Amino acid sequence: MNIEFGRNLIKKREFSEALDFFLKIKDNEKDKARVYFFLGLIYSELNNYKKSIENYEKCLELKPNSVQAIFNLAVEKQNIGKIHEAKSLYLKILDIDKKNIRIYFALYSLDPNFINTDYYKFVEGIEQNNKLDKYEKSLIYFLKSKKAKLIKNKKKEIKYLEEFHKYCFDQNKQTNEQSQFYYTNIINLLYDKISFKNFKKTNLKNLNPIFIIGLPRSGSTLIESLITSSNQNIPSVGESNFFNICMLNQIDKSLLVKKKRINNLIIDIEKSHEFILNKYNSLGVLNNRRFIDKSLENFFNVKLILKIFPNAKFIHSYRNYNDSVISIYQSYLDQLSWTHSIEDILDYVNQYIKIINYINKNYKNNLINIDLKKLTENQELFSKKIFEFCNLEWSDKILNFYKREDLFIKTLSSSQIRNKIFRYDENKYKSYYYLLDNYKTKYSWIN
Repeated sequence: MNIEFGRNLIKKREFSEALDFFLKIKDNEKDKARVYFFLGLIYSELNNYKKSIENYEKCLELKPNSVQAIFNLAVEKQNIGKIHEAKSLYLKILDIDKKNIRIYFALYSLDPNFINTDYYKFVEGIEQNNKLDKYEKSLIYFLKSKKAKLIKNKKKEIKYLEEFHKYCFDQNKQTNEQSQFYYTNIINLLYDKISFKNFKKTNLKNLNPIFIIGLPRSGSTLIESLITSSNQNIPSVGESNFFNICMLNQIDKSLLVKKKRINNLIIDIEKSHEFILNKYNSLGVLNNRRFIDKSLENFFNVKLILKIFPNAKFIHSYRNYNDSVISIYQSYLDQLSWTHSIEDILDYVNQYIKIINYINKNYKNNLINIDLKKLTENQELFSKKIFEFCNLEWSDKILNFYKREDLFIKTLSSSQIRNKIFRYDENKYKSYYYLLDNYKTKYSWIN
């Protein structure tokens, strides 16, 4: 078996098997640099940042100018809050390749003030390259939107955001269109009508997983950081998307390609049980009575989750809906098909509101709703509510989560979350509310 076998295990997100494979071949494989690279990747997915960094560094000892290894190492440093080290690594890549646009984006994600530096001037120069792919163009327009925002030119900012979203959607157009069809014409219509077959006796009643659900940019990473700061050492699998994949696996893919609606959604519990357990086992979390999954779209999947994990808890993190829409539109959420136009965001938010209301009505004992504004204004009270709901022990150190040296964050909030909790800014997005004016008659919740 060669390295490609292990690489395919990684592609299938079978990380435990991939880890065993690469550890087994490590001593006899000629291309050790590549083995160390994949080990770094695997350990990152398993949230073992120390071993991830160690293996990327071993890779770079053998191949000092491996841009991908330098980049991945920089990301790991960024995820653990080593901002200066991450910046140095990103700049090292620019010494090798001045036209690498993703590095300029990475520098911006480290510090938004990057767009005031001399380095930013290279972004507009790179734009003149006719050979740029759609991904690279999306990054350029995203950065240009941030520059326009800084100088308070809203007209240009929105124009650049429109271009960014267009390229972002088009880079994976077929997949994004299928995803949109699933959200709009399948799960949105059938979420409360899902039926199940092949029931399997479960021995998972001793597990109490915690699922954080809601919309992006609504405080989910903050809540994850609070819970993982407890004395119980609760692991997080981050945004695994396992249940979404599980649902999609049971739908005829040709229906998505041809965009054909279906009248019923029957889920095979035995297949789901096997798939879900294999996935969580691959991340090594099922030995814990509790773990966190922060796949926000799981509000669609509550019925299935409770069939697999009957004692699951759901923390619904939310904020002012107008602010959510604008914040999502201004963020780089390239993997989410529904985030690339105001219309699609509003439609998705409308689905979300409807389904959250359904969950509150039918599964209220498994759900707690946490308003980001209230959480930031009264951190102790609402963090205690979260901990009480999850049957966890609260302590004063919880509110000092941002001081943790082992805080490992993989989301857009990686840099932001390393500061103490600030009060919710109710005026931050108000000047953009005009973008929603044309939709007020369609959506009553726009305020």
